[in-house]
Amino acid sequence: MKVIWNLTRLCNWNCVICCVDAVHVSNKQIPEIQKRLILNGKELTFEEKVKIVNDLYNSGINSIDFSGGNLLLINDNIKLLQYAASKFSKDCLSISIPGNNLNFELICNLKDYVSKVEFTLDNVEGDKDGSRPNGFVELAKNAIKLCVKENITVCVSTVLKKSNVSPKNLSKIYYFLIENGVEEWEILRFYQVGRAANIYALNPDDSELKEAIKYIDELKKENIIQISYQHSLKNKIHGNVKCNALSHSIGIFADGTVSACAWALGYNGRPIDENFVLGKMPEQSLKDIIESDKALKWNSNELKNSASICQPDKIMLNNLYFTK
Repeated sequence: MKVIWNLTRLCNWNCVICCVDAVHVSNKQIPEIQKRLILNGKELTFEEKVKIVNDLYNSGINSIDFSGGNLLLINDNIKLLQYAASKFSKDCLSISIPGNNLNFELICNLKDYVSKVEFTLDNVEGDKDGSRPNGFVELAKNAIKLCVKENITVCVSTVLKKSNVSPKNLSKIYYFLIENGVEEWEILRFYQVGRAANIYALNPDDSELKEAIKYIDELKKENIIQISYQHSLKNKIHGNVKCNALSHSIGIFADGTVSACAWALGYNGRPIDENFVLGKMPEQSLKDIIESDKALKWNSNELKNSASICQPDKIMLNNLYFTK
């Protein structure tokens, strides 16, 4: 099973489509804001995070992607990566980061802790739809180059939005990745979750999406970069890919909440619906959480209705996120 763990919601970017609805901070504000979040039970202490790492190790978890927010803003999170690397094989650990706060010393340390660093890059010439702040793209591109130069495996994730879904835009990203030695390219759908819950204008229509997939499928045949589709995007294309929630992956949010789906996020970093909430760590063990009655209902498809449908999508259409 894979764990996607949002270690913090703190971030010095303020993206319009942030899936975790990150808390925007300047570098000077980080210690005080983090302290407040911990005191209010919205983030975990270092000791609590260590307990979760130990639990995940004892539970036989074979893949952890540490994410955020920007986990590199907090020194304790870097210490946690080091600790996790003392328990798990490096091949089990990866991080997803926006790219700022990277320097040569930190990159050299990351090589010892994680097998892969993942960045989001939706365009190579700036996000003209306003979904990312000015400077986001250039900083991500520079961070990608730095990591590749130091022989860290880099995966780039691209979110298919109305503004970047054309073959012309996708080709620019593809050739940037080739020129800079990126090994993996993951294609994601635009999720209306987190801060983007009510943003409909960025959704590509079916014809645009099909054209993009057709083009990317042709690029895959070149076999230069490992190209993959996110599971829910596969389902949107083919209509027969079952939900990965709990059966293949779980999410852990910044306050320790365990969710059947790491993408099922609403405002304030909370799950979009209580159906997704399975328990809370480290108060509960992962074993107790995944063996709970609620988890068993997920495993028996009682909450999925045996349907090939993205569960966050289903919830979004049935609650207040959908404007009638």
